[in-house]
Amino acid sequence: MLGTEVAIQTLCERLNWPVRFARWQSARQIAALFSSSQRKQVEEIWLNWLGARKFESEVVAGLSVLFAIEPDSLPPADAVLNSILKPSILADHIVHFLYERSLENWHDAHSGSAPFGYIPDDYFESHKTQVVPPILGNELERLQRETGLPFSEQWAFEWQSLMNQTSSIYSSFPYYFVDSAHNRQGIACQVSQSQCNVFRSAFLRTLAHATSEWGMPKENAKVLASFCLPISKDLISLTPVIRPQWLGDLPERCSEPDAPIESLVRELIKPNAGTNGMRAVSLRIPLRKDVAEYGELVVESFFASDDFVPNTKFSNHRPLSLLRPKSDFSAVEGTLFVQEPEDIFIPGDRGSCISMCSDVWPQHLGFWQFDYGHLGFSFPTAFVCGKPIESKLVEDRIEFLSSEGTLGHWKTWNDDWTVAYPKGGRTRCGGLTELSNQVIEEASGRLGMELFWRVKLILWDKQSDYEPQTRTARSILFSEAP
Repeated sequence: MLGTEVAIQTLCERLNWPVRFARWQSARQIAALFSSSQRKQVEEIWLNWLGARKFESEVVAGLSVLFAIEPDSLPPADAVLNSILKPSILADHIVHFLYERSLENWHDAHSGSAPFGYIPDDYFESHKTQVVPPILGNELERLQRETGLPFSEQWAFEWQSLMNQTSSIYSSFPYYFVDSAHNRQGIACQVSQSQCNVFRSAFLRTLAHATSEWGMPKENAKVLASFCLPISKDLISLTPVIRPQWLGDLPERCSEPDAPIESLVRELIKPNAGTNGMRAVSLRIPLRKDVAEYGELVVESFFASDDFVPNTKFSNHRPLSLLRPKSDFSAVEGTLFVQEPEDIFIPGDRGSCISMCSDVWPQHLGFWQFDYGHLGFSFPTAFVCGKPIESKLVEDRIEFLSSEGTLGHWKTWNDDWTVAYPKGGRTRCGGLTELSNQVIEEASGRLGMELFWRVKLILWDKQSDYEPQTRTARSILFSEAP
């Protein structure tokens, strides 16, 4: 049994592992054990781990495990609440969502007011947009402008207080994942080092101070706290697929000099090429590493007027849409509503077009899965489908549903995945959106527009170990009719 105990403890410690995808998979494994014959043992070890946390963000990471557990398998509420010694507004929100209970002491989880004229530490200032996303600091600066209250200084003060309490190390560039040569070439990586806990916990403590001392409404603070959510309740259960076999080597052949990209891509987008009764309408494919260390093929579909002539902005146009989430902490399950035409039609030098899909930025996308945010959740545009669309996660895919049945789905894969990615690129996550042939045909007839395809091949190449990687892109646009 000692081996089992060590394995469970290791899984809990992996919730702090620098590689975020490893944290996600560890959370899923811990959650699965709660429904196994080892439930009693994993519950005891997990509760002890939760009670030993030094940072508010670590507690939130531990609580996020519970998102993947069925309600009747959750650990007892009293045991969980008694193990939370580093409370926060985000931990309170999760506990209330899962148990309809509250943490009474999160309001006091701060260091008091920063001294007047407090000057942030140089390390804090130089790393606050590197260790965590800039949106955390931007939101506090916005609140400071609007209220005149020192939100930014309070964040720096909370950070310094945590550093004094915990003696945390000062993280630097993660050379153990990306060597110095790759650093010089502009290669970055999707990892969270030890300072991530310090910065995020200081952010949550700043919100506690703002609600208790400055009268900030709790609901407003909860919205900001969600930026520190590790993972969403639905996406924690997503199972990536293996790269679809029907893609073959067509994407890689597109990277060859003078490759006939249009004819190769036409093979990829044929009806029924992948799923019977459907066709691909959005493809984001990382090229195999033996062909290109960093490279991708992106294929997007549009409906365009007969006279459409794209302008210079069209090649980089990436339409966005919002999803009304199914519930708190849902990222990809919810409702896509039909937008107004003026909000989604793309003007050209002549004519106009409309994208078949748009990228959904989830309200509660946890930072453990930022790779998917960079990839983009390419969901069908409700206006094109002519009806509201419900999205639902089903094991290895996100399905798009209407009152008439399944319209299509989105899938992702992580073959040959690494933490590293080039400047202006993303990690090796692939994405595929397929829609019903019938939906596409009906949309074309209803809109009176022709189907067009935009293809972009992007490659990064290094000239030497001492220069940034060079990005090259080749784009083409062609209509459905040959």
